[in-house]
Amino acid sequence: MTPTKRVGVLPFGHLDQVAKALVKKCGEALDKQYLPLSKEEFIEAFINPDHVVKLTEVADLIGSADTASRYTEINTDVTDAGQRMRATLQFMASPGLMVPKYIEHSINHGTEAGQRVVAWAQERRRLGMMLGDALDAMRRLNDMCGNGRALTLMFPALSTIMVRSSEATNQEYIDKDPVVRMGRRIDQGKSIGELPRLPREVVERIRQSSALVSAILMTEDAATPTAPKGTVAILRGTKYDLGVGPTLYMRPHIILDGPNTRSFV
Repeated sequence: MTPTKRVGVLPFGHLDQVAKALVKKCGEALDKQYLPLSKEEFIEAFINPDHVVKLTEVADLIGSADTASRYTEINTDVTDAGQRMRATLQFMASPGLMVPKYIEHSINHGTEAGQRVVAWAQERRRLGMMLGDALDAMRRLNDMCGNGRALTLMFPALSTIMVRSSEATNQEYIDKDPVVRMGRRIDQGKSIGELPRLPREVVERIRQSSALVSAILMTEDAATPTAPKGTVAILRGTKYDLGVGPTLYMRPHIILDGPNTRSFV
């Protein structure tokens, strides 16, 4: 007898809507976690001290400084040059000097401002990887769990994402959205279906990522912080921080199936 192929708890269309909602809402939350830099901090973190006078003279000579936003690659681990994150350096005001091209791949790690930038990048990378875990885990667990109660037991944030996944703005249409309606009842079953057997460290990693998603969704209406007065530049992570785009350097993964179940980054 041919074994019956397992069907996911959420149909593909439902899962796709939930995944898009997770990426959109968590991406918006990450965008609020920017790092403001004063003129002095920007120069200390990114500019070679021997170049400051010359770059200032050039800006004075031509009457302006280049303030076009650009990418910068930040090495988040000084012991491993491969641990890099791409961020956007957005100028809010003139830094008072010409900005050299080398800021796109170099940072002054030995300075206080440089270490502040690295610490920010490390935290952004950690959050982006956890949210990548959430996206990966949600998709895989959907095929591995026996029913909705089992799925929400493994990934508690799921029902919250589902009820907030509609793109409609009218409450009447939101209430009619099949994904929203399913999210309101997905964990109300009388019995818990089949649960996947996973290593403890993988389960803990899933729970941590789920808790982060829940916290983001509970505070998603918070206003974007205003850059402090005197801010010259701000650093933002790229829009691909969730591990779903080509510019993320460290794509997070969780391998949940197969005989050698393990998690890795």
